[in-house]
Amino acid sequence: MRRKVLLKKAAAIVCGERDEQYGGPEDTFGQIAMLWSDWLEVPIGAEDVAVLMILMKTARVKTSRYKSSDSWVDIAGYAACGSEIALGESDEQEETAEKGGDRQELAEVIAEREELKEKLKALTEEYSNLSAEYAHLKAKIPKEEEQDEEEADVVAGIADNPKQKKKRRGRPKDTDGAVVDKAEERYRSRKIDDLGKLKALIEAGWSVEKIAEEFTVTEETVVSTMESLM
Repeated sequence: MRRKVLLKKAAAIVCGERDEQYGGPEDTFGQIAMLWSDWLEVPIGAEDVAVLMILMKTARVKTSRYKSSDSWVDIAGYAACGSEIALGESDEQEETAEKGGDRQELAEVIAEREELKEKLKALTEEYSNLSAEYAHLKAKIPKEEEQDEEEADVVAGIADNPKQKKKRRGRPKDTDGAVVDKAEERYRSRKIDDLGKLKALIEAGWSVEKIAEEFTVTEETVVSTMESLM
Protein backbone atom coordinates (compact mmCIF):
# COMPACT_ATOMS: atom_id res chain seq x y z
CA MET A 1 0.00 0.00 0.00
CA ARG A 2 1.32 3.39 -0.95
CA ARG A 3 2.02 5.75 1.96
CA LYS A 4 -0.50 8.33 0.77
CA VAL A 5 -3.25 5.69 0.64
CA LEU A 6 -2.23 4.32 4.06
CA LEU A 7 -2.28 7.76 5.68
CA LYS A 8 -5.61 8.57 4.04
CA LYS A 9 -7.08 5.33 5.39
CA ALA A 10 -5.72 6.03 8.87
CA ALA A 11 -7.14 9.56 8.78
CA ALA A 12 -10.55 8.23 7.77
CA ILE A 13 -10.52 5.91 10.81
CA VAL A 14 -9.34 8.31 13.52
CA CYS A 15 -11.12 11.40 12.15
CA GLY A 16 -14.30 9.77 10.86
CA GLU A 17 -17.05 7.71 12.39
CA ARG A 18 -14.84 6.25 15.14
CA ASP A 19 -13.99 9.73 16.36
CA GLU A 20 -17.67 10.66 16.37
CA GLN A 21 -18.72 7.44 18.15
CA TYR A 22 -16.05 7.24 20.83
CA GLY A 23 -15.05 10.89 21.19
CA GLY A 24 -11.69 12.56 20.81
CA PRO A 25 -8.45 10.69 21.60
CA GLU A 26 -7.70 12.89 24.61
CA ASP A 27 -10.94 11.66 26.23
CA THR A 28 -10.74 8.00 25.24
CA PHE A 29 -7.03 7.63 25.91
CA GLY A 30 -7.47 9.46 29.20
CA GLN A 31 -10.03 6.91 30.36
CA ILE A 32 -7.81 4.03 29.27
CA ALA A 33 -4.84 5.58 31.10
CA MET A 34 -6.88 5.89 34.29
CA LEU A 35 -7.98 2.23 34.14
CA TRP A 36 -4.48 0.96 33.36
CA SER A 37 -3.03 3.06 36.16
CA ASP A 38 -5.47 1.52 38.66
CA TRP A 39 -4.82 -1.99 37.40
CA LEU A 40 -1.03 -1.75 37.26
CA GLU A 41 -0.78 0.62 40.21
CA VAL A 42 1.55 2.72 38.05
CA PRO A 43 0.73 6.24 36.84
CA ILE A 44 0.06 6.17 33.11
CA GLY A 45 -0.92 9.13 30.94
CA ALA A 46 -2.98 9.41 27.78
CA GLU A 47 0.19 9.89 25.73
CA ASP A 48 1.59 6.66 27.18
CA VAL A 49 -1.54 4.85 26.01
CA ALA A 50 -0.84 5.90 22.41
CA VAL A 51 2.78 4.71 22.66
CA LEU A 52 1.79 1.39 24.22
CA MET A 53 -0.84 0.76 21.55
CA ILE A 54 1.80 1.45 18.89
CA LEU A 55 4.09 -1.09 20.58
CA MET A 56 1.26 -3.62 20.64
CA LYS A 57 0.68 -3.14 16.91
CA THR A 58 4.43 -3.37 16.32
CA ALA A 59 4.46 -6.75 18.07
CA ARG A 60 1.56 -7.86 15.88
CA VAL A 61 3.51 -6.86 12.74
CA LYS A 62 6.48 -8.89 14.00
CA THR A 63 4.52 -12.05 14.82
CA SER A 64 1.95 -11.97 12.03
CA ARG A 65 2.08 -14.86 9.57
CA TYR A 66 0.37 -12.91 6.83
CA LYS A 67 1.31 -9.62 5.24
CA SER A 68 -1.38 -7.04 5.92
CA SER A 69 -1.59 -3.26 6.03
CA ASP A 70 -4.05 -3.23 8.94
CA SER A 71 -1.44 -3.01 11.70
CA TRP A 72 0.49 -0.34 9.81
CA VAL A 73 -2.70 1.70 9.38
CA ASP A 74 -3.44 1.35 13.11
CA ILE A 75 0.13 2.42 14.00
CA ALA A 76 -0.28 5.55 11.86
CA GLY A 77 -3.62 6.29 13.52
CA TYR A 78 -2.25 5.84 17.06
CA ALA A 79 0.73 8.03 16.15
CA ALA A 80 -1.62 10.79 14.97
CA CYS A 81 -3.69 10.57 18.14
CA GLY A 82 -0.58 10.53 20.35
CA SER A 83 0.79 13.59 18.55
CA GLU A 84 -2.45 15.51 19.09
CA ILE A 85 -2.44 14.60 22.80
CA ALA A 86 1.27 15.37 23.30
CA LEU A 87 1.25 18.68 21.40
CA GLY A 88 -2.17 19.74 22.64
CA GLU A 89 -3.37 20.87 19.19
CA SER A 90 -6.71 19.79 17.81
CA ASP A 91 -7.84 20.06 14.20
CA GLU A 92 -9.78 23.22 15.08
CA GLN A 93 -6.67 24.80 16.61
CA GLU A 94 -4.58 23.93 13.56
CA GLU A 95 -7.23 25.42 11.27
CA THR A 96 -7.26 28.58 13.38
CA ALA A 97 -3.45 28.76 13.16
CA GLU A 98 -3.59 28.31 9.39
CA LYS A 99 -6.16 31.10 9.10
CA GLY A 100 -3.91 33.31 11.21
CA GLY A 101 -1.05 32.54 8.86
CA ASP A 102 -3.24 33.41 5.87
CA ARG A 103 -4.15 36.75 7.44
CA GLN A 104 -0.49 37.50 8.09
CA GLU A 105 0.38 36.62 4.49
CA LEU A 106 -2.44 38.84 3.21
CA ALA A 107 -1.19 41.73 5.36
CA GLU A 108 2.31 41.29 3.92
CA VAL A 109 0.93 41.31 0.37
CA ILE A 110 -1.03 44.51 1.06
CA ALA A 111 2.05 46.16 2.59
CA GLU A 112 4.15 45.16 -0.41
CA ARG A 113 1.53 46.56 -2.78
CA GLU A 114 1.50 49.89 -0.91
CA GLU A 115 5.29 50.02 -1.10
CA LEU A 116 5.16 49.43 -4.86
CA LYS A 117 2.57 52.20 -5.21
CA GLU A 118 4.89 54.63 -3.40
CA LYS A 119 7.80 53.66 -5.66
CA LEU A 120 5.62 54.12 -8.74
CA LYS A 121 4.56 57.55 -7.48
CA ALA A 122 8.20 58.55 -6.95
CA LEU A 123 9.14 57.34 -10.45
CA THR A 124 6.22 59.25 -11.95
CA GLU A 125 7.33 62.46 -10.25
CA GLU A 126 10.91 61.91 -11.39
CA TYR A 127 9.74 61.36 -14.98
CA SER A 128 7.66 64.55 -14.79
CA ASN A 129 10.67 66.53 -13.58
CA LEU A 130 12.86 65.12 -16.35
CA SER A 131 10.21 65.93 -18.95
CA ALA A 132 10.03 69.52 -17.69
CA GLU A 133 13.82 69.81 -17.79
CA TYR A 134 13.90 68.40 -21.31
CA ALA A 135 11.24 70.89 -22.45
CA HIS A 136 13.26 73.70 -20.89
CA LEU A 137 16.41 72.62 -22.71
CA LYS A 138 14.58 72.14 -25.99
CA ALA A 139 13.16 75.67 -25.74
CA LYS A 140 16.71 77.03 -25.91
CA ILE A 141 17.32 75.55 -29.36
CA PRO A 142 17.45 78.26 -32.08
CA LYS A 143 14.37 78.55 -34.26
CA GLU A 144 14.38 76.98 -37.70
CA GLU A 145 14.61 80.36 -39.44
CA GLU A 146 17.72 81.26 -37.46
CA GLN A 147 19.28 77.90 -38.30
CA ASP A 148 18.48 78.34 -42.02
CA GLU A 149 20.01 81.82 -41.92
CA GLU A 150 23.21 80.49 -40.37
CA GLU A 151 23.45 77.72 -42.95
CA ALA A 152 22.99 80.25 -45.76
CA ASP A 153 25.82 82.34 -44.30
CA VAL A 154 28.09 79.31 -44.37
CA VAL A 155 27.26 78.51 -48.01
CA ALA A 156 27.89 82.10 -49.04
CA GLY A 157 31.21 82.07 -47.21
CA ILE A 158 30.35 85.03 -45.01
CA ALA A 159 32.81 85.47 -42.14
CA ASP A 160 31.53 85.43 -38.59
CA ASN A 161 31.04 88.94 -37.32
CA PRO A 162 29.67 89.33 -33.74
CA LYS A 163 28.12 92.66 -34.70
CA GLN A 164 26.21 91.24 -37.67
CA LYS A 165 25.56 87.57 -36.89
CA LYS A 166 25.30 85.42 -33.81
CA LYS A 167 28.59 84.01 -32.68
CA ARG A 168 29.06 80.41 -33.83
CA ARG A 169 30.30 78.81 -30.65
CA GLY A 170 32.55 75.79 -30.97
CA ARG A 171 32.74 75.87 -34.79
CA PRO A 172 36.18 75.52 -36.43
CA LYS A 173 37.62 78.64 -38.15
CA ASP A 174 40.76 79.37 -40.15
CA THR A 175 43.43 81.94 -39.18
CA ASP A 176 41.50 84.73 -40.97
CA GLY A 177 38.29 83.99 -39.06
CA ALA A 178 36.29 82.65 -42.03
CA VAL A 179 34.26 79.50 -41.71
CA VAL A 180 35.82 76.61 -43.59
CA ASP A 181 33.18 74.70 -45.60
CA LYS A 182 34.74 71.27 -45.25
CA ALA A 183 35.42 71.78 -41.56
CA GLU A 184 31.80 72.92 -41.18
CA GLU A 185 30.57 69.70 -42.79
CA ARG A 186 32.75 67.60 -40.49
CA TYR A 187 31.57 69.69 -37.55
CA ARG A 188 27.89 69.10 -38.34
CA SER A 189 28.45 65.35 -38.84
CA ARG A 190 30.11 64.86 -35.47
CA LYS A 191 28.36 62.59 -32.99
CA ILE A 192 28.49 62.37 -29.21
CA ASP A 193 30.19 59.08 -28.34
CA ASP A 194 30.57 59.55 -24.59
CA LEU A 195 26.94 59.08 -23.55
CA GLY A 196 27.92 58.64 -19.92
CA LYS A 197 29.48 62.08 -19.84
CA LEU A 198 26.46 63.53 -21.65
CA LYS A 199 24.10 62.12 -18.98
CA ALA A 200 26.31 63.53 -16.24
CA LEU A 201 26.28 67.01 -17.80
CA ILE A 202 22.50 66.91 -18.21
CA GLU A 203 22.08 65.90 -14.57
CA ALA A 204 24.47 68.69 -13.59
CA GLY A 205 22.10 71.20 -15.25
CA TRP A 206 24.26 72.18 -18.26
CA SER A 207 22.47 73.97 -21.05
CA VAL A 208 22.27 72.59 -24.60
CA GLU A 209 24.54 75.39 -25.80
CA LYS A 210 27.19 74.67 -23.18
CA ILE A 211 27.06 70.92 -23.84
CA ALA A 212 27.51 71.58 -27.58
CA GLU A 213 30.63 73.61 -26.82
CA GLU A 214 31.97 70.86 -24.55
CA PHE A 215 31.67 68.14 -27.23
CA THR A 216 32.33 70.51 -30.17
CA VAL A 217 29.08 69.50 -31.88
CA THR A 218 25.96 71.30 -33.01
CA GLU A 219 23.12 71.96 -30.61
CA GLU A 220 20.89 69.91 -32.93
CA THR A 221 23.21 66.94 -32.37
CA VAL A 222 22.93 67.42 -28.59
CA VAL A 223 19.13 67.49 -28.72
CA SER A 224 18.81 64.45 -31.01
CA THR A 225 21.18 62.49 -28.78
CA MET A 226 19.19 63.50 -25.69
CA GLU A 227 15.98 62.35 -27.39
CA SER A 228 17.55 58.94 -28.09
CA LEU A 229 18.30 58.61 -24.38
CA MET A 230 14.68 59.25 -23.29
